Amino acid sequence: MTNFETVLRQIEEILGKELINYHLTILNKPIILLKATSLCLPEEDYEKIKQLGYDIDWICINCLANAKLNIYHNNSNICFEIIQPPIDGYYMLALYPVLKH
Repeated sequence: MTNFETVLRQIEEILGKELINYHLTILNKPIILLKATSLCLPEEDYEKIKQLGYDIDWICINCLANAKLNIYHNNSNICFEIIQPPIDGYYMLALYPVLKH
């Protein structure tokens, strides 16, 4: 198993397989695309994702405008929500590898 496959399996354990868009992930690896435009998860799970070398942001396919990512806390959860412009496109959350300097 490659390092990417190992990380993907660990992300599956944190988020659940049903949330991962495997088709688009395979086409865009090492970016992991999600089947969601918003997500709330416990702070501990977010820290686990960051320890795997990833962070959460948005991505769009066939978009003509940029979205914004709203990040807020809700009790002990951290929430991510895409604020989409009123222009067509397929917006979704994605896990990006963090660049190491």
